[in-house]
Amino acid sequence: IYNTAKVALSDSLPVLERMGARVLDEHPYRVGNGSDHDVFWIHDLGLQLPVDTELSSVKSRFEALFAQAWKGEVESDDLNKLVLVTTLDARAIAVLRAYTRYFKQLGFAFSQSYIEATLARNPQLTQSIAALFMARFDPALDAQRAERLQGLRSSIDADLAQVASLDEDRILRQFVATISATLRTNAWQRTANGQPKPYLSFKINPREVP
Repeated sequence: IYNTAKVALSDSLPVLERMGARVLDEHPYRVGNGSDHDVFWIHDLGLQLPVDTELSSVKSRFEALFAQAWKGEVESDDLNKLVLVTTLDARAIAVLRAYTRYFKQLGFAFSQSYIEATLARNPQLTQSIAALFMARFDPALDAQRAERLQGLRSSIDADLAQVASLDEDRILRQFVATISATLRTNAWQRTANGQPKPYLSFKINPREVP
């Protein structure tokens, strides 16, 4: 429900498209009969999602990511398409985004758009790469960390062997190596009101980064 009608709608369309949804139709409904400041609009949008999307499994994550991207709390880029092809939420996608920005600082050979497309084309590996980050730093895994890391690395190595494109292989290996070179992060720290901090910090050993 919006009280800015068409402005709010026009802002939402690019956000949805960058999340992998296609807007097919729109039905606006006016709520209230007062002045413009007292009138609200409900915009009912018909969306087309990828064929294999399980709506029940992505619904809450999709809605949360859309709200955050629409309000400018997270970036709106093609990495957000991962919400439909993986089980990653906005925070996990933001971690991957932070690494892509670091690669840009390194002068990595591939563009942001190509890196984003590579992750979307390799959802299983992307899921495993995000899991590798969690296994390294999630405070809840202290007792099982070594076993979890060993299993993930074996799985990732096996999946990387199946990547046909040498460029995509190089990009995915860059994520694995840089996450392995990361020493600390604030990703699990909370603010005073219990919310995740609105920024991400990483300490990285540059000697271990390809």
